[in-house]
Amino acid sequence: MKRITGIIIAAALLISASALHAEEERILKEFRLKEDKRAELILEVDAGEVTVKKGNSRNTAVLEMVYSRDDFEYDIDYRARENRLRIILDKKGWFNMGDCRASIELSLPRNVELIMNTRVTAGEIEMEVGGLHISEFTLDNLAGDVEVSFGEPNISRMEKLKVHNKIGETELTRLGNAKFVKAEINSEVGELRADFRGEPLKGAEAEVDLEIGETTIQLPDNTGIRIRLDGGAGFLRENNIDSAFYKRGKYYYNDLFENEFDGFVLRASHGIGELTLDQCR
Repeated sequence: MKRITGIIIAAALLISASALHAEEERILKEFRLKEDKRAELILEVDAGEVTVKKGNSRNTAVLEMVYSRDDFEYDIDYRARENRLRIILDKKGWFNMGDCRASIELSLPRNVELIMNTRVTAGEIEMEVGGLHISEFTLDNLAGDVEVSFGEPNISRMEKLKVHNKIGETELTRLGNAKFVKAEINSEVGELRADFRGEPLKGAEAEVDLEIGETTIQLPDNTGIRIRLDGGAGFLRENNIDSAFYKRGKYYYNDLFENEFDGFVLRASHGIGELTLDQCR
């Protein structure tokens, strides 16, 4: 699947592995955000490598961006009073077949409550966003590989988490540390791995959906879990379910589940392909 994704991206000239031949532009900017007001962060990228991580500052976001001037243009809308930052990187011509590449690295402040909304047309996305104060997290990618990790617990409870990758490989790690209330994770074609380990997901619910491809869901052993499986034609899909879960009626449970208020409720669906549910000990 990585090979297929790479062909798609290369054909669209969204990411080139070769060095830049066009004139290169480098941007380094800092944006101070208020700690006493929820901040809105919007990142819109046509093509490129996107890296988002926890920074060293309490209240300042740091943007580092490299792009070829002939192929890209950018716009930054920073409204200090509204506590809003919008970063846009546009590809000038989708049919320009020259070597082009762009990269964005965004370091986020630790003590600012964030609403994050990232939209990428095609690219490689890597986010290590644990240990931040994220109240809403949305990531939408049309084509490419997506890696999101919460290595440390989110500072507060996250109201919603949404990840959509239309075509490509999606890997989500330590989602328990996101401390979400509701999560929606879906992809149309590719490989999807969702790891819900981390902090106990008490009173949380999630939907995981892949239409075509292989889905692997890793579940924690520190939370009561109820699972509902939905899917398409049986002969086109295969379910591999850990023996730690037993079926009663239309649901699967582990031994810790008592009720949906204290447990984790998961609905998983897939169309064509293989679904694996593992409880990690």
